[in-house]
Amino acid sequence: MENYVIIDVMCPGCFGVTLLVKDRESGLEQTLKKVDCLDVIAADKAFQEALCLLNLSHPNIVSYKEFFTSWNKHISSVTLSMVMDCPCMKTLRTVIASQREQKQKFENEEEAFLSLVQNRENLSLLDFGISRDFHQLLNMMFIYNPKRRASVWLLVKEELVKQSLILCGFSLHMLKKTLPEGLTEPPFHEGFDSVLEFMMTYTHVEAAQLSVLSYLLEEEENALCRVSDVVKAVTFAMLCHMGSVCVQLKSCYVLQLLIAGTYTGKENSWLCGESVISCVLEAVRNFLEHCDLLSCAFQTLVLISPSGEACDLILKLGGVQHALNALKAYPEEEVLVIPCCKCLWSTLAQGCGTPESMASAVETVCMIGPMHMQSADVTEALCAALQSLTMHGKCCNPTALCEDKMTENAMDFLMHALREQPHHCGIVNHAFVAMANLISSSEMMVVQVLRSSEGSGVPLIMSARRLHPNDPKVTANLCNLLKQLLQHDNLVPELLAENVQEELEQIVEQFESTMEIVLLAQEILSKVMSLNDAEQTIST
Repeated sequence: MENYVIIDVMCPGCFGVTLLVKDRESGLEQTLKKVDCLDVIAADKAFQEALCLLNLSHPNIVSYKEFFTSWNKHISSVTLSMVMDCPCMKTLRTVIASQREQKQKFENEEEAFLSLVQNRENLSLLDFGISRDFHQLLNMMFIYNPKRRASVWLLVKEELVKQSLILCGFSLHMLKKTLPEGLTEPPFHEGFDSVLEFMMTYTHVEAAQLSVLSYLLEEEENALCRVSDVVKAVTFAMLCHMGSVCVQLKSCYVLQLLIAGTYTGKENSWLCGESVISCVLEAVRNFLEHCDLLSCAFQTLVLISPSGEACDLILKLGGVQHALNALKAYPEEEVLVIPCCKCLWSTLAQGCGTPESMASAVETVCMIGPMHMQSADVTEALCAALQSLTMHGKCCNPTALCEDKMTENAMDFLMHALREQPHHCGIVNHAFVAMANLISSSEMMVVQVLRSSEGSGVPLIMSARRLHPNDPKVTANLCNLLKQLLQHDNLVPELLAENVQEELEQIVEQFESTMEIVLLAQEILSKVMSLNDAEQTIST
């Protein structure tokens, strides 16, 4: 304090006194704020705030230069002194008085709003020079009795405050409500119904929502008995805390728990409706940079997608495109690639829409494939996604699969998957279906099967099926693939060289009780024989 000369004493504030001082060495006028700390807790809090203020640097915030402590012997306490710049000694009171004298209004009420009114006892000075709404707002803010004074939650509902916050670049989501005084946690001891009621009552308190969401994850049996009420409470929490990744993540976990344990149609209607799907996709939109949340969100959509109505909603609300965006953003993250691809597969298989760009979607999947070829789980998910994409392209937009480069990449990936993971039944099934879709859409695919960079694909296809001789699904998918290949006569020699006749005869005998497979195999066998006879006739 010895380094400063006191020039003037300003009106005391709630927590201390402010002095106008002059630095003895530099001669600069500065402001010195003195705060008395009556106990250790208050002193520690004041020190922490002072340290934060010293690190602040903003053109609209007064710069703090230093702080020091002294002992106030009159009240036996530590006094913290903070020295700051003194750019202007005007108060709101003097500015208002000046405006009154000149009979002028403020040009920018938002600047005037920046909360220092020193004459709280008499606000009549504000009757002239500001708008009626601004005057009302200040009256609410500066009620002397703190119990009657407007809280921040009441103030942010005022239009003038909203506009001021927007001008400052401040989001209302950054404000966090707290529980009323004396209430510290949900009433867990009162049972499930009381906790759920508490959750709905204090929807805007993030800490309360997180506590109850954790509770719901532990109370699975009770949650499943009140599916509609729990879904309503969880979606409200998601909507009110769009900026909280923790709320969104825990909410998705609760929804997964409910979906996995729900079986009746009425309960499913709550879980597969637009409110749930839109909340989950909004979380995806808001947190594209949060891989764990994206993974959890798409896992939730995968669990919902067996419902045809839900798939239509996922497509309608842009879920497929969001999955593709996530794949592009995190192609190396296995924990995200699998649920995204499964979401593409199940949604497109059930729904009736199509991605905005089929070629871009297929390209994205093929780009990711080589990164995970050693992982059977990822490869299966990628092949499943290609199966749905190629099927959707063939049925809904036939021209979408006619881009040679895109279809070549897709066929290359599928054959590579068969070479690397031929023992994985799921990969073989999805690959066979996707290859059949590609061949039916482009004649160029037949050439690629015959002359791929790693040799003919016909032996690869036949050997993959032979690793799963007793699987009816693999056999049926092989027959469908062979049917598409036989649309092109130049493949017959390749198929005969692989003993396809003996293979088909064995299939007819082995699956004689499965009429669909038998009829399909016989149809293909008949065509192979007729094409072979015709070729022999021509050669003779």
